[in-house]
Amino acid sequence: MIYKYYGPPGTGKTFKLISRSKAYARLGTPLHKIGYFAFSKKAAGVAKERMPANEKNLPYFQTLHSFCFNFLDMKKEDIMQPYHYEKFGKEINVKVKYADKYNKEEISYLTCDNPYFQLIHKAVNKCVTVREEYELWEHDPKEIVWSTLKYISDNLRNPPTKELLCEKFSISDYELRKGFKEIFGLNIGEYSRKKRIRTAAKLLSRTEHSISIVGESVGFRNPSRFAEAFRNQYGVNPFYFRKVIRNAS
Repeated sequence: MIYKYYGPPGTGKTFKLISRSKAYARLGTPLHKIGYFAFSKKAAGVAKERMPANEKNLPYFQTLHSFCFNFLDMKKEDIMQPYHYEKFGKEINVKVKYADKYNKEEISYLTCDNPYFQLIHKAVNKCVTVREEYELWEHDPKEIVWSTLKYISDNLRNPPTKELLCEKFSISDYELRKGFKEIFGLNIGEYSRKKRIRTAAKLLSRTEHSISIVGESVGFRNPSRFAEAFRNQYGVNPFYFRKVIRNAS
């Protein structure tokens, strides 16, 4: 029997799973046949402490990472290390860290403390729109200002100028540039251009529109400029990108 519990910290996941584990132990299930797999070392350690048994008798109370690592008979050098993530972060211009904000321990995956990045990242992982993720209200409304991001998202064809954004949201040019750079790791023009190219990539893979029409739909009236911008972001021109995507599917 497999039980899975999801949710943010403090919602009782550990308590529910430990209760299940204790119940199976009382029924006589051998301890080495009871597994408790957590995301962090801290959670796995807490689970061991709460079980009425010696830690040595609980071989499968561990993190999911450790279980997979041992099951696949891997060595440390076989998996990505912190310096790999640091290098990747520099390449995509995103600050990375290696600590879980809730458990204060090294977890070795690409992440970011910024709430805007976290919300966007969650939306991408769930294959939902940023708006859908935003409306789940799992974020702190004091940290996320939807209006600025939405305004930019809604103006792909004609990206707003800094002056217009400053006027619309009553902030100075310096505050806008500084805040935007801190949030996205890019200036406003770079962010807008990357977002337009990402939208173009989706249109190329999901529609039959000509490449020139796709370029125009995201604000590139000059096909050569569109091809150059696309190649700078994806490493290939739009025609080859569409060809590879279609062959893959």
